[in-house]
Amino acid sequence: MARDGTGQYNLPAGPVVNATAIDPNDENSTRADIATALTGSLARDGQGGMTGPLSMGGNAILNGGAGTFTSVTGTAAIFTSMNGGALAGFRNIIINGNPTVNQRAYVSGTNTSAANQFTLDRWFVLTSGQAVSWTDSAGIRTVTAPAGGMATVIEGGGMLGGVHTLNWTGTATALVNGNAVAKGAQVTLTGGTNTTVRMSNGTWAQLQLEPGTQATPFERRPIGAELMLCQRYLFRMDIPSTASPLNEAYLPGMIEGSGANYSVAFPVQMRASPAFATSGASGFQYHVSGVANGVASSIAAQGIRNHGGKIVIGCTFSGTVGLACQLCPIANTATFLQFDAELTA
Repeated sequence: MARDGTGQYNLPAGPVVNATAIDPNDENSTRADIATALTGSLARDGQGGMTGPLSMGGNAILNGGAGTFTSVTGTAAIFTSMNGGALAGFRNIIINGNPTVNQRAYVSGTNTSAANQFTLDRWFVLTSGQAVSWTDSAGIRTVTAPAGGMATVIEGGGMLGGVHTLNWTGTATALVNGNAVAKGAQVTLTGGTNTTVRMSNGTWAQLQLEPGTQATPFERRPIGAELMLCQRYLFRMDIPSTASPLNEAYLPGMIEGSGANYSVAFPVQMRASPAFATSGASGFQYHVSGVANGVASSIAAQGIRNHGGKIVIGCTFSGTVGLACQLCPIANTATFLQFDAELTA
């Protein structure tokens, strides 16, 4: 007989009687029934597989080894962790591991002019005169790392230690804190300490460093989230060359003394008080009520902290102290304001 709905198997009621000859037909029928029931059982050594849904009857799966779930369905499919780390999102502790965030507008293949010069967000080239290049396909950026290497530093402040797995696609070689790490291999990190990942001499894409001993599929974070992660280390405002500078104002401010002051608030709190850089004072002017009133003779940052600060321009102007004004680019001039709190070690 077949198993009943609960999985219970009962021997067929047989006509075997003590002190009588066994009828081959009865014996063979019973044996065939038992064989059918055993065939429908799940072998402990892994032979065969399920031919129907596996119900756990509300019981837990215990003492599982390393492995991979290709799909899990049902409302009872609840996990508290995956691979020893966070179950959902932000497993990858590398920022810009699919390095499409490029606030500096670095041009692929451009040689650097100094050692440890930053290119794509969070990534710097170690050797002066070398370049990073890339190709894009279906949202995946494949980078060619120079022979001298390109590196990113993972901030240690919020990082937990322990075993992590590094994985990527491509031909590049990897070092983590100076030690060679193969694709899909493990490295032990020290909690609370900065970690340097260096890629060299080949291509790489979808770089991921995650807690645990298994390499999981590359984590695709929303581009807005990735940009905000990068802005902890760099915040840059760019206005390309434009014929209508009034429509492209950087910041509101007011006339004060022999210049104008403008407040700037960063979109996220930066790692530290950043260094300020700009395309140059000569590319800026201030507007009052839609009219250009002065060209900057100087531009500087004052009182800059990790949350923001003040930009001050010096200029010859006609206007009333305290009058509202806007910081704008000069027509047909590309300009930028940059705040940098990056790490190289």
